[in-house]
Amino acid sequence: MQLLQENRSAASISRPAALIVEESLRLERLVNDLLCFVRPSATPHTPVNPGYDLKDFFSYEGGIGYQATDRLLTTLLMQGATELTDLSSGLLETRLKIEYRLTGRADIQSFLAAGLTSGSPDFGAGLSISYDF
Repeated sequence: MQLLQENRSAASISRPAALIVEESLRLERLVNDLLCFVRPSATPHTPVNPGYDLKDFFSYEGGIGYQATDRLLTTLLMQGATELTDLSSGLLETRLKIEYRLTGRADIQSFLAAGLTSGSPDFGAGLSISYDF
């Protein structure tokens, strides 16, 4: 289970933050050097502000990865979600992700994404560095 809290911006400092609880389950299987996984999740939403009507939504992720070396994992995956509001469409995108383990506790990840629905960005990219305490 993950707990996420909405960040407040200067324009919305008078509004209370929304607490969003996401429940998810990740199933994965490593066979030789191939990693197969699926992660469905459900996010119920409690309205906090009038006019900001988010719906309860379902999201999902699934893909296949290849463990190229002890430190390098490449993954091709699909991510999607149902509509977040009555005015939006569902999200669906495909991603190519590369994860490199720097040490036993630190890694760097990057991805390229392409949106497949009107509710998804046309293209995207990202980079993250993480450290496990």
